[in-house]
Amino acid sequence: MLLEKLRQVTKRIFDQPVLYDARKILLGGWPFEPTLSLLDSTGSDVILDVGCGTGHFSEKIQFRQYYGFDNDAKALQVATRRKVPNAVFQMGDIRHFNFQGLKPTQAILSGVLHHLSDDEAVRLLNDLAPIVSRWIVTEDPIYAQYHVLNNLLCRLDRGEHVRTEEEMLALIAKTNLTVEKKSVFYSNTRISKHIAFRLVP
Repeated sequence: MLLEKLRQVTKRIFDQPVLYDARKILLGGWPFEPTLSLLDSTGSDVILDVGCGTGHFSEKIQFRQYYGFDNDAKALQVATRRKVPNAVFQMGDIRHFNFQGLKPTQAILSGVLHHLSDDEAVRLLNDLAPIVSRWIVTEDPIYAQYHVLNNLLCRLDRGEHVRTEEEMLALIAKTNLTVEKKSVFYSNTRISKHIAFRLVP
């Protein structure tokens, strides 16, 4: 009961996009590099950022065109204010959005899958698989054995489907995608553990 109340309070606080981004910095720095390394984008890429939030990746990667989608209007306001050239942001529920009109070379799902049930996650990944010509990169927090603080943060996360590494691999095995590369890493202070995949059709 107490944990659920804490989770509700945490959700209300970090529903504010700026505070949500600040939390990641305070928890030891946002671990961008492993995800950026898997993405490995160039100036000719068309990037689809699903669940883009405040659009932080639009300032950290190369691309010819960038499309950011999210269902949080406040986060998209922050993203739009970045005024990144050739970056377009659009609001929509990623679980039901029709991406068929786009022709991305790569897709990013950073901090997305742990907000989705297995069925929703598999459906989203399978919807993206036919339209992405190179690969899909995902990144999410995961539980860690004997890491009490990390696991508490996972329990308090706004996402209700934080998984273990084994559960993430089992999830991807249900899709039409294959793991080409995997990276398991901690924040700079080792407070939070994450896993990232490069997935190919």
